[in-house]
Amino acid sequence: MEKYKGVKFKIKEVEAKFNSRPLVELDKEIAGYFQKPVGNEGNLSIRKNKGFLIKKAGIRMGEITEQDVSLVFEANSSEVVCSNPVPSSESIMHYNIYRERPEIKIILHFHDDELLKRIERIPNYGYGTKKQAEAVSRALQKKNVVGIEKHGIVIIGKNKKEIIEGLKKVYSKT
Repeated sequence: MEKYKGVKFKIKEVEAKFNSRPLVELDKEIAGYFQKPVGNEGNLSIRKNKGFLIKKAGIRMGEITEQDVSLVFEANSSEVVCSNPVPSSESIMHYNIYRERPEIKIILHFHDDELLKRIERIPNYGYGTKKQAEAVSRALQKKNVVGIEKHGIVIIGKNKKEIIEGLKKVYSKT
């Protein structure tokens, strides 16, 4: 797995007021479903009308507070338009998935190397890159779970129930 060096994009910060509580509450609830701690190796987002809430870069999953949430409006390979704080390094991937799958409301990405070995995987093109974002969103066009070689698992859903069902399904393959 590529060593984490921080985000690979520039930030265009915009001022925005938003309620971060839904992401904080979902993070706490989902953390209880992992069979081992996820730590900083992952991210979670929830679609909002004009963007999506996502945890900030470098914060541990299961420990998100309201100050650890960013609202992302747009993302391309070199720039992410968002509120403060700096969002997850996988914001471009989340943006692409939401763009390609308008019905999806939640994205969960986490790392579990043992579990990853047991599910279908796509190549790893480097975390936080446009190529990775495009490959993942392509792979998720007709399914809701995909593994990324040496990088983690992505589960998408229309609601919290579908995310939890996806987690249970992935863990049942072990």
